[in-house]
Amino acid sequence: MALLFLMLFSGLVWLTQGDTALAPLWVIPLGVLALALAWVAAASLVETAQARSVARAGGPESSALHRIRAIAVAEPGCRFRVYRTPAGLRVIALHRRFEPGEPDVARYFQQLGTDPLYRTLCLTQRCFRARLTPKPWRIEMPHGLRPSHGSWPVPDTMRAVREQWVREYELKSRGYAACEFIETIGSGNVDAIAEKVCRLHDTLSGAEDRLPIA
Repeated sequence: MALLFLMLFSGLVWLTQGDTALAPLWVIPLGVLALALAWVAAASLVETAQARSVARAGGPESSALHRIRAIAVAEPGCRFRVYRTPAGLRVIALHRRFEPGEPDVARYFQQLGTDPLYRTLCLTQRCFRARLTPKPWRIEMPHGLRPSHGSWPVPDTMRAVREQWVREYELKSRGYAACEFIETIGSGNVDAIAEKVCRLHDTLSGAEDRLPIA
């Protein structure tokens, strides 16, 4: 590691103190290479430190729950329902309703380490997304529909194929849930409309049905 930074430092000194017009042609590529290697090494150190921090916190899920609890402690008016999904955690705020573009939403996303793609979708579509049924490939659906056949309206020539696929999917998905309720964090008041949406979410997603999640 020290060698990488030494290479980078030496190359930079040569380029800044010497006459670049007279320096050998390999000097600049060497400096660029050293910079790239040092960047990779630094990124690796950061990633390793983050992984160790997560491990000390009890794993990714425990680390994520800790971040949610930290928000609830800092903001006593908060109240969150937390769910486990196949890819991580899902959080529903019950204490108030939010617009995706609000500064508070951006702050929560940052504090919770929300998936960047999910953030982008929320802002672009101006809504908060939550999958209510299992993903097809997680319940052994052998074939999916091509994008052109999975969109609406479905061409008449593909309607029968789509309807058959939907019937098979609905049959196989009955034994699975999209997420699993873990706990409520925070003791803030509950917004009536947020609660209704949450109840609908729990019913459609099977969050409290004790089924395998997919």
